[in-house]
Amino acid sequence: MNSIENIKEALIKASVKSRPSYFKPFLSSDKVTTDFPDKETFYKFFKYILSTSRKMSEGELLLKIKLPDPENKNVQQYKFYDSVHIHSRLTIIVVESNDSINLDILPF
Repeated sequence: MNSIENIKEALIKASVKSRPSYFKPFLSSDKVTTDFPDKETFYKFFKYILSTSRKMSEGELLLKIKLPDPENKNVQQYKFYDSVHIHSRLTIIVVESNDSINLDILPF
């Protein structure tokens, strides 16, 4: 059974390593929802964004978790930075509620 923590760890690992296939089994969990029409559309976009961010980045990506609203700790921005650019190369919005997690990806 995939816990929310395991799902988030898989998302982070897939993003840092630019290996979207690592996250695909976790995406199929009932605990994961997306702002996309369906999970397959999310996965295709995630795969595209990871490929593009890898091409635009210098070195490995590092994660910084930001709270866009300090009053609401359930909404986090997973911002992945490279060693050169001041703007994130990839941003994933993660919203936790009860026993589920909602994911959205911000375009460049």
